[in-house]
Amino acid sequence: MPVTVEVRGQAELRDAARDLRKERAQLRQRLVDATLHAVRPLEGLIKVGAPAFLPSGYAPVMVRTLKVTPSVRLSRGRRGVSLRVHAKGQKEQRDVEAVDLGMLRHPVFGNRRRWVEQGITPEFVTRPFAAMKPRIISELDDVLDGMRVRIERG
Repeated sequence: MPVTVEVRGQAELRDAARDLRKERAQLRQRLVDATLHAVRPLEGLIKVGAPAFLPSGYAPVMVRTLKVTPSVRLSRGRRGVSLRVHAKGQKEQRDVEAVDLGMLRHPVFGNRRRWVEQGITPEFVTRPFAAMKPRIISELDDVLDGMRVRIERG
């Protein structure tokens, strides 16, 4: 919904510019807060569901260090919210993306010189996210609608 603002004179222009900068900062903070609030349950949902997707010996290892980190971008051409799902390994980051695609690479009986790839049930991250996506979008839409109403009121 478009917003029309009429500005007359240099003083009003300066005030309007200041208000818009302030509003942009508040919008960013509200989006960050809403995103954090909306995605907070996702990490727990992924962790609770992991044993259904991952081998019994690996699920607790993956769940222990699994984190969901949201990112909010408001710059031109790169606006959006993204989520990074990651987990620490002993020496490097675990390949959460490959595991979500259904491929687990691991050493044979702990022998770190011999590795194998094992097919597992895919989408241990994708399915919980798909279930939560409507709620996350709804919460972010509510924040944007609230900001629109505040701007329209002046």
